[in-house]
Amino acid sequence: MQFDWKPLPAVHHEWRRPLRWLHGALALTISLQMFTSLIMSPPFHHHTSAFGLAVFSLHQYLGLIAAAVVMLHWLWMPFDRQRLFSHLFPWGEEGRRDIVDDLRTLARWRFPASDDRGGLAGLVHGLGLLAATGAGLTGVLLYLLAGSNPAPALLFYLVVQLHSLCGNLIWGYLAGHVLLAVVHHLIGQPTLKRMFSL
Repeated sequence: MQFDWKPLPAVHHEWRRPLRWLHGALALTISLQMFTSLIMSPPFHHHTSAFGLAVFSLHQYLGLIAAAVVMLHWLWMPFDRQRLFSHLFPWGEEGRRDIVDDLRTLARWRFPASDDRGGLAGLVHGLGLLAATGAGLTGVLLYLLAGSNPAPALLFYLVVQLHSLCGNLIWGYLAGHVLLAVVHHLIGQPTLKRMFSL
């Protein structure tokens, strides 16, 4: 069966500028966090280096900024007039119907329409925001626990594991998100241009 690269007709919309700024800040801070996580050396690891410890400190402070950006994203939702919450979390009856329609469209080897409804794309974006929120909350908690003397060992261990799990979910999300954004761009849906035209 041949894949039909031609997308369904799109209803083009323009995300509001504050949301585009938030999205850009979120993409930048999360990407930097994921990159620094690859080369840092936390002080509680057995093999550390001066460079790794310096990157770990950078990771901590960037993490606080990323957590603040995530929080701003959540705070913006009640003021957004484009139904951002229902776009990211299409769990109502209409949203679930849109997700099923998108899955049926994909089963016919077609891309779903790129429009302002949530659907499958909105659901994936919402799950990505939840993963980023989990990473931000656990990262802030780790920062606070590291400052306490002594930090509760079991609690610290559990939070580290949760933070690592959220990080792994974000890696998967980033890989799929970037790949599909490029595919959408290549088939003529200007998703990147609409989101990053600050």
